[in-house]
Amino acid sequence: MCIGVVVNRKYERYIPYFIFFVLKAYPNYTVKIFVTDTLSADIKKIISKLEGLGNVVIEENFFKGLPISNQELKTYRWLIPQSYFKDYEYVYIGDADMMICKETPGILEQHINHMEKNNLPYSNCVRPNTKRLTGLHFFKVKEYYNVMGKTIEKYTQKLKKRKLGLQNGKVRNEEILYRMIKESGLSLPQKEYRIDINGSGPHHGLHLGIWRGYKNNVKPAVKKQILKDNYNNHYQYYQIVEKDNIFKEIKKIYPLGELKYMEKFFK
Repeated sequence: MCIGVVVNRKYERYIPYFIFFVLKAYPNYTVKIFVTDTLSADIKKIISKLEGLGNVVIEENFFKGLPISNQELKTYRWLIPQSYFKDYEYVYIGDADMMICKETPGILEQHINHMEKNNLPYSNCVRPNTKRLTGLHFFKVKEYYNVMGKTIEKYTQKLKKRKLGLQNGKVRNEEILYRMIKESGLSLPQKEYRIDINGSGPHHGLHLGIWRGYKNNVKPAVKKQILKDNYNNHYQYYQIVEKDNIFKEIKKIYPLGELKYMEKFFK
């Protein structure tokens, strides 16, 4: 199992937290960080302190030269060539600002079960009343790329030539993933086997982006979603893990306002 994220310099402050939480919860997984340029020396220094937790691979200058507007950058994660995942049977593409928490059954087991119910080589869901999937995508490597490989190559070229309409924000990256799935001939997941929580996730942890966006005023719809998505249990897990000395060091070197707002919300 490999858990991968694509980040730029703006989001690199989340990387130590992401690595720490994944490997604390699932030490047998590999974390792959795809960076669009190079990591700062400070971030590399912190990552070196996490080496004892498990396997971490950093891929710098990923897709160097491709357009990097917000939605174009987010589309990179659907275009990662199979060669980057040749050593793994399963891959989960997530968000860097997610603090993964231990669950039973785990991420791997939950999504294998979802794939098997749908008889598909991937696990995701269609957001209600849209032609978009979610930004959290799981797949079985060999079987997925056997079907999606040519489509991924095609859309990589389209992105290079800016023919996807992403640069103006009218098209979102999850719409591109939806189109790719449809064009490849794969089916969409069946509604009766939905794995999402109110059209998103499951997050498998605490999404810091919620508190980056809302700070003290979490909207009622968001509050409803996160309470449905096991956030109470995840926060209890966080309260145990935050006592870890490595976490304390990360928090001291790279303090996040999102953590402060999240802690205040749950209190």
